[in-house]
Amino acid sequence: MSENLQKQYLKKTLEMAERALGILEVKAAAYGTLNIPAHVQIELEDQRTLVNNLRAQVAQATQPTPKSNVSQPSGKPDLDNPSQAELDQLVELLLKCGSMQSMDKRSLVLSRLKSDIANKIPASNATHQHVVLIVNTCNDSSNGLSQLIEAVRYFDKGTKAMGAIDAYLGNS
Repeated sequence: MSENLQKQYLKKTLEMAERALGILEVKAAAYGTLNIPAHVQIELEDQRTLVNNLRAQVAQATQPTPKSNVSQPSGKPDLDNPSQAELDQLVELLLKCGSMQSMDKRSLVLSRLKSDIANKIPASNATHQHVVLIVNTCNDSSNGLSQLIEAVRYFDKGTKAMGAIDAYLGNS
């Protein structure tokens, strides 16, 4: 299979996996956190793993081949213009923060954002989906991701999860 066809195949497979994940998250949310049947929870976890693996494969397949005379980036994501892979990684790190674990806690985080950003964020009871919506909306606003990180830091300062975010952003 040609390289271009493989990229298209990976992207289409990722798109379908993300759609399935969204449906599973809605299904799981309908049960409520404490009442999710084991088979639904397992299917949801497996689908999240599949989506994360596919995202990594797509990111790797779409990266240009580095040239030896070109300086390599520091690895620190640029919050003013992050790639999709960087946004996805930020979502995964945020999902580990206590302040992002429930709708009530996420609402507190959002209350610390400027209202022009917070008011644009759609609500969702599905944790992963809501965090994706939060990150994407903040990314669409000037300085929005920095505001989000500071809002999360307010609640998660000193935690392992916040430390992982700071390490990822090069703030450690």
